Amino acid sequence: MYKTKYYPKRLFFALLCLSALLLPSCKKLHNGDDSGNPDHHGGNWINNFVHPGILHDQQDLTRIKGYVASGAYPPVGSYLALKSQPTALATYQMKGPFVNIARDGADAATKSSFENDFNAAYHNALMWVITGNETHAKKSIEILDAYANTLTGITGSNDNALTASLGGFILVNAAEIMRYTYTGWTSTDIAKCESMFRNVFVKELNAFYAKPAYTNGNWGVSVIKAMMGFGVFLNDKQIFNQAVDFFYTEGQDNGSLANYIINAEGQCQESGRDQSHTMLGLGSMAEACEVGYKQKLDMYGAMDNRLMAGYEYTAKYNLGNEVPYVQWTDVTGKYSNWATISETDRGVLRPIFEIAYNAYVTRKKLSMPWTQQAIAKAGPESAAVSCDNPGFGSLLFFSGEPQAGNMGTGFFNYQFNTTGDKEGWSTVQAGSSANVSDGKFKAVMANVGTAAAPKYRADITIAKPILNPSVYPVWAVHFNKPGNSVLTLDTKLGSLTGQGTALTGNDGISTYYWDLSTKFTDLVQVDNLTLKIADMTTGTPSYEVDWIMTFKNVDELKAYLAK
Repeated sequence: MYKTKYYPKRLFFALLCLSALLLPSCKKLHNGDDSGNPDHHGGNWINNFVHPGILHDQQDLTRIKGYVASGAYPPVGSYLALKSQPTALATYQMKGPFVNIARDGADAATKSSFENDFNAAYHNALMWVITGNETHAKKSIEILDAYANTLTGITGSNDNALTASLGGFILVNAAEIMRYTYTGWTSTDIAKCESMFRNVFVKELNAFYAKPAYTNGNWGVSVIKAMMGFGVFLNDKQIFNQAVDFFYTEGQDNGSLANYIINAEGQCQESGRDQSHTMLGLGSMAEACEVGYKQKLDMYGAMDNRLMAGYEYTAKYNLGNEVPYVQWTDVTGKYSNWATISETDRGVLRPIFEIAYNAYVTRKKLSMPWTQQAIAKAGPESAAVSCDNPGFGSLLFFSGEPQAGNMGTGFFNYQFNTTGDKEGWSTVQAGSSANVSDGKFKAVMANVGTAAAPKYRADITIAKPILNPSVYPVWAVHFNKPGNSVLTLDTKLGSLTGQGTALTGNDGISTYYWDLSTKFTDLVQVDNLTLKIADMTTGTPSYEVDWIMTFKNVDELKAYLAK
């Protein structure tokens, strides 16, 4: 078990000067900076800043835009979640700006409003990069300028470090993107934004550094990522270096790497508190490491990939498995009474896993089986809680090979050629059943009426498909509908009109198709897509589906049927 040492924060800066000599492990933790010197450390971590270079560099932004343009999955799943946020709209109505913001105290009522505004600046910056629509750029700049011209302080009595770090990190990421991708942001307004970051946000973060340790570790971790972000935007090596040293220094705060992930098994300082704060802390630590990566530092590799161990431990437990747990004494002595790992919020997977998986597995070629399972269970990552983390990791941080199949582009091609593989489709009604054999999806309908007046039904459905009616508007199913059943194509966002237009192919089997563009005009992911096959009173209560596909137009469908 790792045991921490306690040093008051007021001694922190003196200790930094000694840390390079007294802590030879620092050389092992660091894997080089932009100079390429692996031993360059101890308060001088960077020579020249990369821009854009907080969470996203130019290569990232280009990749993100390309994934969306090609409909790559899972990135497009996260994109659709981003796009659906009110804070991602160019028409978003700002709640502020405010002269003062806070999470507690007299100005606590501003919390949800300024967090929405900061997210809107960031989300619109991302939408600007992805779509090229200047209205998003102008919205992001509008919010940045409004706060730069108005905000003068953070006035809470206790939570100022979280206000400055969590919200500030989101806002400075927006500013970094806009500064280096949009020529319409003036140098005068950029200077005002810099002044706000220094005089409001960095001021509060420095105040946190100066106090003796008093918080759970997610505070210190959040301060690290924010200070690194502000250091990049402000081109301030002192701010940046201070934050990186805070990450590596033992004994200073529960938020340093060694004190937050307390042992090689991956137990976290807040594992006994609850799982949501643990995931907040892990996500924030990964975000700090990602900023380091953009600036040519391998903070992910610190302490033999200790952060990876923290992710695997937390993912394993939140997937329902047992993990070892030990009691220990934390830096403050206040948060050491958790005798067992906490079940509070267990299984609620926050959108923090893709960033670490991409760093360790895609880039470093290591293995994270529990994190991989957590990602698979949660699906494409969506919005984070408030400003806790950026969210949307399957878009923002995924850099692997997109998944093959039907999900990404909105093009469907379900042929049911493999025996037993229903390819995600299932029947809905209790008593109905389905299997795949002989190249067909075969369904047995359930009697949803009475014995005296039978009425048969067996809807088929697929969860969370992506539809792209701007490219593939014609959705078609090739089967002979049973008896006098009634067909309806339902997206849960509204049913399409009519029972579908019927065509007959050369094989004598009917095809029914609907025009998706009558309901949608753009890329969209729906919770469920269901073909209702209902109200059958005459005929054999079963059917066989040969295929389900989408086409660019009806002529293409007819040509396919004529083959």
